[in-house]
Amino acid sequence: MIIKEIKTDLELFEICEKFHPEKDIVFLDSSDESSRFSRYSFLFFNPFLKFTYKNGRTKISTKEKSEILQGNPFLLIDKLLKKYHIKKNGLDFPSGAAVGYISYDAGNILEKINIKTIDELNWPEIEFCFYKTFFVFDHSEKKLKLVSIEKETHNLEHHIEKFFLNQNRNGTEIKSSEIFSNFTKSEYIKAIKKIKRYIEKGDVYQVNLSQRFYSKIEGDAFCLYKKIREKNKVPYGAYIKFDNREILCFSMERFLGFNNDIVETRPIKGTAPRGETTQQDRIFREKLLSSKKDIAELVMIVDLERNDLGRVCEYGSVYVEKLYEIEKYATVYHLVSTVRGKLKKNKTQVDCLKACFPGGSITGAPKIRSMEIISELEKVKRNVYCGTIGYFGFNGISDFNIAIRTILIDNGRIVFNAGGGITYDSDPEKEYIETINKVKTFFEVFNSNASISKWKIC
Repeated sequence: MIIKEIKTDLELFEICEKFHPEKDIVFLDSSDESSRFSRYSFLFFNPFLKFTYKNGRTKISTKEKSEILQGNPFLLIDKLLKKYHIKKNGLDFPSGAAVGYISYDAGNILEKINIKTIDELNWPEIEFCFYKTFFVFDHSEKKLKLVSIEKETHNLEHHIEKFFLNQNRNGTEIKSSEIFSNFTKSEYIKAIKKIKRYIEKGDVYQVNLSQRFYSKIEGDAFCLYKKIREKNKVPYGAYIKFDNREILCFSMERFLGFNNDIVETRPIKGTAPRGETTQQDRIFREKLLSSKKDIAELVMIVDLERNDLGRVCEYGSVYVEKLYEIEKYATVYHLVSTVRGKLKKNKTQVDCLKACFPGGSITGAPKIRSMEIISELEKVKRNVYCGTIGYFGFNGISDFNIAIRTILIDNGRIVFNAGGGITYDSDPEKEYIETINKVKTFFEVFNSNASISKWKIC
């Protein structure tokens, strides 16, 4: 294995900015350096294998050949990961990795769910690229390194030259159109009331409901990522370009983090807006910390996550490290819990992901019935939104987010969702406003000169 420090004044984000037109680039971006989960950012490039699952078929492609396989894609990727496994090597970041996303709708592979949604995008449900070489930026030490498990070392100098000497690409500015939603305000409130009736009947305790927004852009999507990033620093951001599909993610939520057999999940529930003054900001923060409704909502999901981890973890190893703590971001405050466990000896990280997927914080409780209600009310597949983005490290260091605050772009067409957990005590008007607050930065960047009253949410 080779780890080579790179002497440069460029930040990893700037390197990605130069090279994002390259095929199969993944930038995992910890831009919120104040977060303890923002130690490293990664830029993965030049994959040696691509894994894609779509319409019941898995395609595995290398530079030499492609093959189509039938069967459960989670079992297939688990088998591949075992093939490239590396023993513990003392690193706290990956040494080679499978990097990509699992869409929310891949949850239908794991559970028999009565789904009523249509697919507007026709994207793969699971997509990972396998990388032997990547850049890592250590935000603590302010050092950029090139990491590789390639056996041949002569390629490293080529990669350095390619990324620093031969490229000087700057994206074209973006032009965006109006933003539309698949819900009117009254329709969204009506859907919330229907969820409350399901709760009254005893079907569920909580359901995560979202609305989908649509727009179009002309120009370079990475410029859009850059503008939003300037306003919204997060520990689990990502820019992904697979073929003509681009994903811009600004998530603050960890789904699953692994250090070999130790696993951690950090569900988020409870949201309050940031104030325009210091005093107002403090009031919002204290109100969230004392909110019985939000705390109860979070406790429900913590219980669900403990249950999920208990299916694959050693008996007695699952515990709640922190029941709730408050975290602040550019436009909102969130309540967050931390749950940990130790995997059973016969269970893999893929087994754990299967047991916990999709994350309870973006489905509801009980999970399966909540997902059925979501499909009934939202009507369209969520795709990557509320799925997960991250990496399986070949050395057992792995990390995945919950893909919230996530924009999907396909040939200039943009979709993104915003939602929240609905309980019996939810105020429909406030829940609707919360969805707007969560993607307020998106609206501001799309319509930098527009006020909220002019946003085309119809």
